[in-house]
Amino acid sequence: MDFTRLNEFREFDPDLSTTREVVNLFIADAPSRIKAIEKASTAMDAAELSQAAHALKGASSNVGAITLIRLSETIERQASAGNIPVDIGTLIEELRESWSGTKMELLSWLEPSDTIPG
Repeated sequence: MDFTRLNEFREFDPDLSTTREVVNLFIADAPSRIKAIEKASTAMDAAELSQAAHALKGASSNVGAITLIRLSETIERQASAGNIPVDIGTLIEELRESWSGTKMELLSWLEPSDTIPG
Protein backbone atom coordinates (compact mmCIF):
# COMPACT_ATOMS: atom_id res chain seq x y z
CA MET A 1 0.00 0.00 0.00
CA ASP A 2 1.05 3.52 -0.76
CA PHE A 3 -0.91 5.73 1.61
CA THR A 4 0.45 8.82 -0.16
CA ARG A 5 -2.53 8.63 -2.50
CA LEU A 6 -5.03 8.71 0.35
CA ASN A 7 -3.15 11.48 2.13
CA GLU A 8 -3.27 13.60 -1.04
CA PHE A 9 -7.03 13.87 -0.52
CA ARG A 10 -6.43 15.99 2.62
CA GLU A 11 -6.10 19.14 0.50
CA PHE A 12 -9.73 18.83 -0.62
CA ASP A 13 -11.08 16.63 2.17
CA PRO A 14 -9.51 17.86 5.45
CA ASP A 15 -11.56 15.59 7.70
CA LEU A 16 -11.09 12.68 5.24
CA SER A 17 -14.81 11.86 5.30
CA THR A 18 -15.01 11.53 1.52
CA THR A 19 -11.73 9.64 1.47
CA ARG A 20 -13.09 7.17 4.02
CA GLU A 21 -16.16 6.72 1.83
CA VAL A 22 -13.93 6.00 -1.19
CA VAL A 23 -11.97 3.44 0.85
CA ASN A 24 -15.15 1.76 2.10
CA LEU A 25 -16.52 1.60 -1.45
CA PHE A 26 -13.28 0.04 -2.64
CA ILE A 27 -13.39 -2.53 0.17
CA ALA A 28 -16.97 -3.40 -0.76
CA ASP A 29 -16.34 -3.49 -4.52
CA ALA A 30 -12.92 -5.10 -5.01
CA PRO A 31 -14.04 -8.70 -4.38
CA SER A 32 -16.59 -8.50 -7.21
CA ARG A 33 -13.93 -7.06 -9.51
CA ILE A 34 -11.62 -9.99 -8.70
CA LYS A 35 -14.50 -12.41 -9.32
CA ALA A 36 -15.07 -10.78 -12.72
CA ILE A 37 -11.42 -11.47 -13.56
CA GLU A 38 -11.83 -15.09 -12.46
CA LYS A 39 -15.02 -15.49 -14.49
CA ALA A 40 -13.48 -14.01 -17.64
CA SER A 41 -10.40 -16.21 -17.32
CA THR A 42 -12.53 -19.34 -16.85
CA ALA A 43 -14.55 -18.37 -19.94
CA MET A 44 -11.29 -17.72 -21.81
CA ASP A 45 -12.69 -14.30 -22.76
CA ALA A 46 -9.66 -12.05 -23.28
CA ALA A 47 -11.73 -8.92 -23.99
CA GLU A 48 -13.75 -9.31 -20.80
CA LEU A 49 -10.60 -10.19 -18.87
CA SER A 50 -8.92 -7.01 -20.09
CA GLN A 51 -11.94 -4.92 -19.11
CA ALA A 52 -12.23 -6.53 -15.66
CA ALA A 53 -8.51 -6.11 -14.97
CA HIS A 54 -8.67 -2.49 -16.13
CA ALA A 55 -11.56 -1.81 -13.74
CA LEU A 56 -9.68 -3.30 -10.78
CA LYS A 57 -6.54 -1.38 -11.73
CA GLY A 58 -8.43 1.92 -11.78
CA ALA A 59 -10.19 1.29 -8.49
CA SER A 60 -6.92 0.22 -6.89
CA SER A 61 -5.24 3.40 -8.13
CA ASN A 62 -7.75 5.49 -6.21
CA VAL A 63 -6.55 4.07 -2.89
CA GLY A 64 -2.88 3.41 -3.64
CA ALA A 65 -3.08 -0.39 -3.71
CA ILE A 66 0.24 -0.79 -5.54
CA THR A 67 0.40 -4.59 -5.76
CA LEU A 68 -3.18 -4.85 -7.00
CA ILE A 69 -2.39 -2.19 -9.60
CA ARG A 70 0.69 -4.09 -10.78
CA LEU A 71 -1.07 -7.45 -11.01
CA SER A 72 -4.13 -5.98 -12.74
CA GLU A 73 -1.90 -4.18 -15.20
CA THR A 74 -0.07 -7.42 -16.04
CA ILE A 75 -3.35 -9.21 -16.72
CA GLU A 76 -4.81 -6.28 -18.65
CA ARG A 77 -1.74 -5.90 -20.87
CA GLN A 78 -1.77 -9.52 -21.97
CA ALA A 79 -5.55 -9.77 -22.29
CA SER A 80 -5.80 -6.56 -24.32
CA ALA A 81 -3.46 -8.22 -26.83
CA GLY A 82 -6.03 -11.02 -27.10
CA ASN A 83 -4.22 -13.48 -24.85
CA ILE A 84 -5.22 -15.18 -21.64
CA PRO A 85 -2.02 -15.10 -19.57
CA VAL A 86 -0.45 -18.57 -19.35
CA ASP A 87 0.01 -17.99 -15.62
CA ILE A 88 -3.49 -16.60 -15.05
CA GLY A 89 -4.14 -19.04 -12.19
CA THR A 90 -1.05 -17.82 -10.37
CA LEU A 91 -1.91 -14.18 -11.10
CA ILE A 92 -5.42 -14.63 -9.71
CA GLU A 93 -4.05 -16.31 -6.59
CA GLU A 94 -1.63 -13.40 -6.16
CA LEU A 95 -4.57 -11.00 -6.61
CA ARG A 96 -6.49 -12.79 -3.85
CA GLU A 97 -3.50 -12.75 -1.50
CA SER A 98 -2.76 -9.11 -2.24
CA TRP A 99 -6.43 -8.23 -1.75
CA SER A 100 -6.41 -9.87 1.66
CA GLY A 101 -3.40 -7.84 2.79
CA THR A 102 -4.66 -4.65 1.19
CA LYS A 103 -8.04 -4.98 2.90
CA MET A 104 -6.36 -5.43 6.28
CA GLU A 105 -4.18 -2.37 5.74
CA LEU A 106 -7.11 -0.23 4.63
CA LEU A 107 -9.26 -1.35 7.55
CA SER A 108 -6.40 -0.42 9.88
CA TRP A 109 -6.20 2.98 8.21
CA LEU A 110 -9.90 3.62 8.78
CA GLU A 111 -11.27 4.51 12.17
CA PRO A 112 -13.23 1.56 13.62
CA SER A 113 -16.54 3.42 13.39
CA ASP A 114 -16.03 3.95 9.67
CA THR A 115 -15.44 0.37 8.62
CA ILE A 116 -17.94 -1.78 6.84
CA PRO A 117 -18.74 -5.28 8.04
CA GLY A 118 -17.14 -8.35 6.46
